[in-house]
Amino acid sequence: MTHPFRPPPLPDPALDADTPDPEELRASQEHAARADAEAAEAAEADARARLRQEARDAGHAEGLRQGREEALAAITDAIGPAVAQLEALQARLESEHAACQQAMARAAIELGKVLAETLIGAPRPFDREALLQRVLAEARAEAAPGALPLIARAAPQTLDQIATALPDAVRPQPDDAMKPGGFVVELLESEGGTVLNRWDASVERMEQSLRALPTDV
Repeated sequence: MTHPFRPPPLPDPALDADTPDPEELRASQEHAARADAEAAEAAEADARARLRQEARDAGHAEGLRQGREEALAAITDAIGPAVAQLEALQARLESEHAACQQAMARAAIELGKVLAETLIGAPRPFDREALLQRVLAEARAEAAPGALPLIARAAPQTLDQIATALPDAVRPQPDDAMKPGGFVVELLESEGGTVLNRWDASVERMEQSLRALPTDV
């Protein structure tokens, strides 16, 4: 209550200074609101940009994956038949090689038997005489046009065993240097002349053939 005789108090400048101006307060609030809106808009724009970049990266990676799969499928389609043919060829060659090894093994065993029987002095007359007749047939066919002489060389004991199988046109010739059991038929240019051809069924030739066989049969 103001005393009737006391004058009203004067305004305090300090209190007036602490009281914000309404216009300034409104302007400050609007500025802060605009700043918040701009920050939110910028954050949203950054989020959209990241999403777009992630989508592009994902699409690029998917495109690369599909491209690799398509390229691999194309290569497989292109070389698949060739690979199958090569595998089939390899299988056939392996089968033929195995069959060839088996045949060579059988031939080596048979030749070994013949050679062993020959070396121990127990040759098989029938087989040897059959071979002799085949050799003589080839030799006579070649000698016929000019009536060229033929000789049969063998160890003396072998000549005694095959003498009855030699035709009159074939002259026996003992050869002490030869091993018993085999023989060689030679076509001469003339009596005592140059050897034009030779059919070798000697034991030495058998031994040479055995040594020439592959060791892995």
